[in-house]
Amino acid sequence: MIGQLLFLNMLNKKNRLTKKKEIDLVFNKGKSGYNKYFGIKIVENRLGFSRVAIIIGLRVSRKAVTRNKVKRIITHILKQEFPDLKSTYDIVVVVLPPTVNLSFQELKYSIHSNFSKLGVFEF
Repeated sequence: MIGQLLFLNMLNKKNRLTKKKEIDLVFNKGKSGYNKYFGIKIVENRLGFSRVAIIIGLRVSRKAVTRNKVKRIITHILKQEFPDLKSTYDIVVVVLPPTVNLSFQELKYSIHSNFSKLGVFEF
């Protein structure tokens, strides 16, 4: 049961940015929105679906368990936000060190406010 829950929380393979070249393109040509918890770089794509990369370094936490937990929570939040996007985007989320101490609601609010600043929601 636990394995199934973890699998459901993962992004589909087609919704992941995996190649360095793709991530560099987003960093070079994308719009950015930063606050003290996250940096979000975003560029529109023409694929018909959005793709995401989450970058979380050792500065955030030395423990892999903590980094993976934060990444799973962010993935869950992003999957909820996908239907509200105006178009399809390539998104890179850079996690900053203060993120570890936030609750789920604070993380969700922070990501949502960054997306709102970038003007990518339909409403």
